[in-house]
Amino acid sequence: MFDANYYRFLFDEKALAAYENDRRMTARAGEDDIYLCTDTEAMEAIARQLPFSRIDRPEWDTRFLTGLGMTASTDEDVWRQVWDRNEQINQASVPMFLVRAGKPQS
Repeated sequence: MFDANYYRFLFDEKALAAYENDRRMTARAGEDDIYLCTDTEAMEAIARQLPFSRIDRPEWDTRFLTGLGMTASTDEDVWRQVWDRNEQINQASVPMFLVRAGKPQS
């Protein structure tokens, strides 16, 4: 599963400062800001209702999955392989991660 802590900034001051810096760096780099093409008010309203927006991931995912008896691993650098320059600048503070889970071997 691929994901990121996209809306953590709604609940964490350090994440908010990093998100605001992403906006400044995106403008400074002359890149299109992906958040300007989004209904951010609606998206943030939804994110405020979702429990994962408050959780620091992917650490949580690994603990949860292993707690279920599954194998779990993460790749927190996968964004380097799949994001283009625009995504890397726009979302520097919320890098995409990969969580792998599987059945335990018998």
